[in-house]
Amino acid sequence: MNLHEIGRAIKNKRRALHLTQAKTVGDVITRNMLSQVESGVAYPSVKTLIYLADRLGLSVNVSDAETAAFFDYLNAKDNFHIGNFDAVIKAADKYEQGSPLFDEFTALKTRAAIEIAESAYIRRDTKTCAEYASLGLTLAGTGIYANPSIVKQAENLLALCNKETSTAKEA
Repeated sequence: MNLHEIGRAIKNKRRALHLTQAKTVGDVITRNMLSQVESGVAYPSVKTLIYLADRLGLSVNVSDAETAAFFDYLNAKDNFHIGNFDAVIKAADKYEQGSPLFDEFTALKTRAAIEIAESAYIRRDTKTCAEYASLGLTLAGTGIYANPSIVKQAENLLALCNKETSTAKEA
């Protein structure tokens, strides 16, 4: 089940129950967010999806690879937002090129690697900084979300980490 099918299922069930969008969302999400989910424009968070499923009496069934990838992606995205970057990378590592949401996972993994590298640089952990900056650099040019500005950011981080390593060895 893809994003559009999920949105359509939510919309059909809501209408079958004769609920307006406003009554369906309560005070948990906005009506606008529900509209975007129903039209397949927005990815709901896992929390939002579970809320809507409970509210509408729908079951959340993860039975195929695409649906499993979708839920993994939503969880990885939630982990990114709370700063759990290692969990993001671990989730993304399960998906190879050609897998559902490969490009989305790669983009998320790239940003997580950059975040870890920046944090390591601040802590003066040059080994970790270089490792994750290199990973970010490799991934930033991959897939449909390839991003030249992130490539540059990774290159700059890698240069900083390598400079720190060189300076430490000289001392």
